[in-house]
Amino acid sequence: IMRLTVGIAAFAFAACCGIALGNDSSAPEQIHLALGGAPDKMAVTWVTRSKVQSPLVRVGASASSLDTTVPATTTTYTDGGWKGWIYSAVIEGLDADTSYYYKVGANSGSWSAVFSFKTAPASPKPFKAAVFGDMGVYNSSSTIKMMEADMKNGDLDIVLHVGDIAYADGYQPKWDVFMNDMQPIAAQVPYMVCPGNHEHHYNFSAYRHRFWLPGKASGSNTNLWYSADYSYAHLIFMSTEHYWDDQSDQYKWIVEDLEKAVKNRNQVPFIIFMGHRPMYCSSDDYYDCNIFGPRFRKVYEPLFKKYSVDIAVWGHVHSYERLWPVYNGEVTGKSYDNFAGTVHGILGTGGCDEGLALKWYDQPSWSADRFAAFGFTRWTFYNETTFLWEFVGEKGAKSSESFYVTRDDRSREVSQVEIAPVEDNSREALRKVLCPTEDVDEHLHPSFCFE
Repeated sequence: IMRLTVGIAAFAFAACCGIALGNDSSAPEQIHLALGGAPDKMAVTWVTRSKVQSPLVRVGASASSLDTTVPATTTTYTDGGWKGWIYSAVIEGLDADTSYYYKVGANSGSWSAVFSFKTAPASPKPFKAAVFGDMGVYNSSSTIKMMEADMKNGDLDIVLHVGDIAYADGYQPKWDVFMNDMQPIAAQVPYMVCPGNHEHHYNFSAYRHRFWLPGKASGSNTNLWYSADYSYAHLIFMSTEHYWDDQSDQYKWIVEDLEKAVKNRNQVPFIIFMGHRPMYCSSDDYYDCNIFGPRFRKVYEPLFKKYSVDIAVWGHVHSYERLWPVYNGEVTGKSYDNFAGTVHGILGTGGCDEGLALKWYDQPSWSADRFAAFGFTRWTFYNETTFLWEFVGEKGAKSSESFYVTRDDRSREVSQVEIAPVEDNSREALRKVLCPTEDVDEHLHPSFCFE
């Protein structure tokens, strides 16, 4: 009876949200790309409702000559009653900064339409990124349309989504709807994600299975936290939902990755750090802004200072907030020109199913601007020192955010700050501060509070 109920509900949900449930269960859907860990690689993942034999990617230099075949791996999961099959392939041996065409499917089943992508550049060159968190299904259509317009105009090279992806909350058909909604973009530019609290159900099973990400290439061996280079930017994605104390595997990996990034800064100058829950915020969200954030930054801000992390991006709070350059709660300067400290952006504007966060505390000195609107942030990188930061909002939203960020070696010198252990930073102490002994809220508290 439960399986029948879930099936009927899934059909109704798909019908209400505009997803066509065709008769061909072998047809590829939910196609999305990810950086493959090097400029000569691109990963592609897709889904079918029934299992196909010998899944493949066909790729080539033109739509009419898909001469190279790449076999894909097959996986699935059944948590939440999901039924389907997931395929991933890493296309290797590609030329950097080159356009390719591809389709996915199987000789024993159906094939997708032909899509195209462009590989990452081997050496830095100008590029544009769309950055946001907290998307979901119900309020995201305008953001997706605006990003798709950027892509068609040649103004989108990569998408960075900092958690709370589909807002499925364990309801698996919602993942399918969301990933199909994103396919027009994600099948043509790399779609890089990290987990948020709304992905935690069934031990992040849907997230872990649905996203091939370069964890192995970046030394983390997980898709929950990882890094990748793209042109001028070294992109670090963490999980705020898994243990991040200074004895955790995640913290140790982050330190190792930052060490490598600093040594490679003459090639990839910008270090951009991303996760879901913010270090700073002034929304009317007592737990995240006054309990989680201060504890979080005690552990990670010394790393930001030592390694001169340029930009930190977060979601979780369903609004836009941009900080002045900051360290330890103090503004280091009201300019984005060769600043000290790190510039934080809380960009939970993608189209959250729960709506916007409309209430605020009194504006702190470190908060440069804040407003509630759906949309995304566009970064336009020009060279090794400068990029343009803009907010692209839906019609009627504030859209005057537009400023340049500049950073060069003079403002990036490694400060050699001593990383002293946080006082009583045991796992037990972390849980005592962040995890209540009762009434744990799955939408409020980090996922490690449920262990």
